[in-house]
Amino acid sequence: MVKRETPRALVVDDEPYIRELYLRVIRSSVAGVEVVSASDGEEGIRRYDEGGPFHLVISDLSMPRQGGLGLLRHVSASGCGAAVALISGTWGTGEREEAARLGAAYILDKPVSLDELKAMVRRHLALE
Repeated sequence: MVKRETPRALVVDDEPYIRELYLRVIRSSVAGVEVVSASDGEEGIRRYDEGGPFHLVISDLSMPRQGGLGLLRHVSASGCGAAVALISGTWGTGEREEAARLGAAYILDKPVSLDELKAMVRRHLALE
């Protein structure tokens, strides 16, 4: 895990209401957390590079311009140690296996349980 005084998360989803839900869950789960959001994988990569390091990246799998697997490849290649959670309602053939091979810490199905999301956030952002 990346060591830093302020816990930081990046949320990437092309659906504004899903993105906002994840932001609220993260902010209510860990005091003092800094959360950055992006509307697709391409913007997520840019925010990751410009604003890192992050402890946790939560991303949708299917998005315009750049999907979650591309973002995961980038985060994994950076070597910064951020945990990545990929979430999808429709996993294609081989996508789960590819996510696991690339080092996704979580491979989740939509809809995600809010309790599951909170537990994941606390596990990676409660930096004591």
